Amino acid sequence: DLLLLLTAFLVLLVPFLLTEIVLVEGVLAPGSFLAMLLLAAAMLGLLWPYIWKRSLFRRIAYGLVIAFAVALAVIGARTNNLPKVERAASTSPSDQPPIVLITIDTLRADSLGSYGSEIGLTPSLDELARESVLFERTVASSPWTMPSMASIMTGVSTLVHQTPDRSPILPSVLPTLAEELQKSGYLTLGVGRNAHLRASTGFSRGFDYYRFYPRTYLAGSLGTQLLRAVFPAAIDNEATTRDLARRATALVERYSNDPFLLWVHFFDPHIPYAPPSEFLPQSSAIERFGTRFDKVREVRSGRLFPDSEQRAWIQSLYEGEIRYVDHEIGQFLSTLERLDLFDPALIVVTSDHGEEFWEHGGFEHGHALNDKVIGVPLIIKPPRSPQASSFQGRRVVLPVSIESVRSTILDVVGAPAGDPDLPLARSLVPYWAASQLEDSSDPIISGAVRYFGQQLSVVLGRYKYIRHLEEGREELYDLVSDPSEFDNLALSQPDLTLELSEALDREVEEGHRIAEELGIGLEAAEAPLDKETERELRSLGYID
Repeated sequence: DLLLLLTAFLVLLVPFLLTEIVLVEGVLAPGSFLAMLLLAAAMLGLLWPYIWKRSLFRRIAYGLVIAFAVALAVIGARTNNLPKVERAASTSPSDQPPIVLITIDTLRADSLGSYGSEIGLTPSLDELARESVLFERTVASSPWTMPSMASIMTGVSTLVHQTPDRSPILPSVLPTLAEELQKSGYLTLGVGRNAHLRASTGFSRGFDYYRFYPRTYLAGSLGTQLLRAVFPAAIDNEATTRDLARRATALVERYSNDPFLLWVHFFDPHIPYAPPSEFLPQSSAIERFGTRFDKVREVRSGRLFPDSEQRAWIQSLYEGEIRYVDHEIGQFLSTLERLDLFDPALIVVTSDHGEEFWEHGGFEHGHALNDKVIGVPLIIKPPRSPQASSFQGRRVVLPVSIESVRSTILDVVGAPAGDPDLPLARSLVPYWAASQLEDSSDPIISGAVRYFGQQLSVVLGRYKYIRHLEEGREELYDLVSDPSEFDNLALSQPDLTLELSEALDREVEEGHRIAEELGIGLEAAEAPLDKETERELRSLGYID
């Protein structure tokens, strides 16, 4: 009997569908439950005369069919819509400016025209830079995503937060940017793609809405496969750069009347380098070698050693992805213009780290602290008014750290910075708001190297000092006369090397002292690694 088979199938399937609702929405929300009850009641009312005439078995079977239809309808309707989120009561002035934080994974500073590139990869970002403050020497806290983004969100160095070396998740004792803004009445929205930033690692703390890809629920379950076939957009466990830009646009359009923080993290131009066809470079190498490169593990292990022509092709694919991201950011910024949000908004654009293409003998990121890997762009457009637009086109040559992003955003909007006892990086507002600025800077620390041995570096004024912890080897560079870092001065200038070495020692001692006082690294928490995330990180070469 066909009805018997259908009933047996639905008996097995409905629990999977209900599980999917819980996992997609986080909980079986009251709205979902009420919608299911109302829809089921309406369908039962319409079909009751027909069902009542049948046997008990057929009544059960039809009831299951209705339950199945209701589950499909509810999850299909609710997961395609943006959430309705409520913000906390404001403790700040009513004219809070909207905040847009754009982080572009793996974007080295010298790829932008505003940072000297002549290739023309970034017309949208270059236009934004002309209306903003540009920091020419911005240093990332780490050569890979997780510790670097932890510094952006907490405002402290890797020596303090120690993510993920000693703390597998973002330490709960360190308030995040989103948490501080939430206290000030901001609606906090986060969307992006990077497995290291999934909610289970703590980066979702303080966000009213947080959707990061790849989304890690029962991607292979029977219920999910059926839902994906019926409602392709409902089970969105993956997202392209274009998808992220569109979702960011939808969020801005929906919440344009609320003070909001919107954090968008674009995964491109991270490997695999595979730009859409319209952004591919015009070259014969594309026809010879293809339109995609993802052999990072082979290069890192030495099994693949590209020649000069192949290296140029690999870098051209990376540049194609930068064109792609820039185009989508341009589309998003035009939405801010259309909604009259561009001028009043605080817009910050930066990156978590850069990318090396064999300039110092290495490839990709995570392995070194040279400027190609930790030199990132930082563009800040403060809220603009007819009385305050003197910041346009300003360029700051003094070195700064991405740790300052948090303090700067809170300073601009007048939100409290948080615990005064924490060693938070200083706000950058004085670089465009102060009439006079001291020609000095704090030591800028980078570390948490992922591959090939630990390193620490300190940038102090015009000099950078790098220490290889296992080898004891030292490097010293004059970043003004030798920005490419090819002339190691460690042996020829021992006194200067010792001065920066001692400065690094002081920072290490102080950072570790504060971390121990806060109990960082003593938490038993772990970030669960599901199979989908594990596959993602393995494909990118982060785990074996």
